[in-house]
Amino acid sequence: MKNKYCNRFLSVQVLLLVLIPLFTAPRPTEASGKPWITAYVGGWWFGSDNNGFLPIDSINFKGMTVIDHMAVLPLTKAPFIDTALVNNWVTNSMFLSNSLKLTAAAHAAGVKCTFTIGAWGTQSKFLFATTPSNLPVFVGNLVSFLKNRGYDGIDIDWEPLSATDTTQYKNFIIALRDSLPSPYIISVTCGWGSPYGVFASIQNYVDQINIMTYDFDTDAPGYNSWYAAAVYSAGVVDPYDNKTPVVSCDYLVNLYEQAGVKPSKLGIGCEPGGCLWTGISGANQSISTVTSFTPDVSYNTIMKDYYQPNLYHWDSGAKASYLSYDTTDTASDWFLSYDDTTAMKAKLSYIDSAGIGGMIFYEIGMSYDDTTGANPYLDVTQRYLEGVSAVKESSERIPLTPFLSQNYPNPFNPTTRIDYSISKRGYVSLAVYNVLGQKIATLFSGVEVPGDYTATFDGSRFASGVYFYRLQAGSSVLTRKLVLVK
Repeated sequence: MKNKYCNRFLSVQVLLLVLIPLFTAPRPTEASGKPWITAYVGGWWFGSDNNGFLPIDSINFKGMTVIDHMAVLPLTKAPFIDTALVNNWVTNSMFLSNSLKLTAAAHAAGVKCTFTIGAWGTQSKFLFATTPSNLPVFVGNLVSFLKNRGYDGIDIDWEPLSATDTTQYKNFIIALRDSLPSPYIISVTCGWGSPYGVFASIQNYVDQINIMTYDFDTDAPGYNSWYAAAVYSAGVVDPYDNKTPVVSCDYLVNLYEQAGVKPSKLGIGCEPGGCLWTGISGANQSISTVTSFTPDVSYNTIMKDYYQPNLYHWDSGAKASYLSYDTTDTASDWFLSYDDTTAMKAKLSYIDSAGIGGMIFYEIGMSYDDTTGANPYLDVTQRYLEGVSAVKESSERIPLTPFLSQNYPNPFNPTTRIDYSISKRGYVSLAVYNVLGQKIATLFSGVEVPGDYTATFDGSRFASGVYFYRLQAGSSVLTRKLVLVK
């Protein structure tokens, strides 16, 4: 699943694509209009007896439309699939008992359940399993595995995928679709540096083409530091050629669209893991002073060992979250970039504005808190999906125009309630400002659906006085005054 294109240098094909002007206008969605949220979960989180780190009954299925079980791996001998292999990074634990429990729980929650075939480093195995003589057996065994365990589809994670692989790759996808007609799901994952055109050629045979928009950071010579999963390039270019935009979700989506992939077939990715640099303190800095580069730092490690509120930052241009420890001693500096829930909200907002098909979340176990049973990322996606449904099912309750009520109580100490209404789905921000016009608190920032909302402002950290709160919803901006008295 991990996208690890080693040296990150762009091919001639990619450079030619870059010369084509990037699309900037919003793209329409498919008629169905409902985005997908495909959440991945590794079989290794369950263990052989399903009493592992992540109990199946703790999964918040309301935060997804599809759950994908990782991962079956291709083999270079018959039957060409292996379901319980120990490879170089994980015990897959794709046992029958785990499959049956996961598919049953997903179906009870009204969610489809697929499984992944592949992982990083399986290119040579896929090439062997999909030769003309091996392909029928390979596909037949995958279909049997799916049906025997109650899955609803297959996710293809052929990594890396080279231009020379495209014929076998396309033949594999077509053969799989012939054996698994709709409503079975076929999804594929892809990344930075893939042969983009092949995905245009197979898009009518698959339901989702998901770009792994994370692991953008690299310590390759000629590059500067960058965020692990920025939404936008924000005008920053790679110093290696001083013209190519640094990689971002939007940059990659445009490359795939320019290659002919329909926006409605495309998904982007969110990963709670991050990358830690030491010897620098932020993005777009020279890596000449970097003393270490550690990718794939888990979310729980970030929260336990690195996170402090005063070290947290949000790049509003790139839409990227990061931690920065900046001192007078460069050797002691560090920079940790990762997708948090704010970044996930920004990516969900991007899905709406760009008109693309959805998102993959890699992955549930990485962000699960075993002490509380919480997964804040799935809480965010649950609210998003419920909002999408609310638009369809409750259109008669949609306000005609945005509305911002007077806070109550007012004056207040130390908390007050603010009610507001949204008339159109889109980006919404609600923030508090002092009399100098400086923002002192953000109460909400992200995509909202039409409806009525409530926010609470806690003024305990601020001095008595007059403040203003502003609601921005699309082109509408509403402002009111509040008074804090201590």
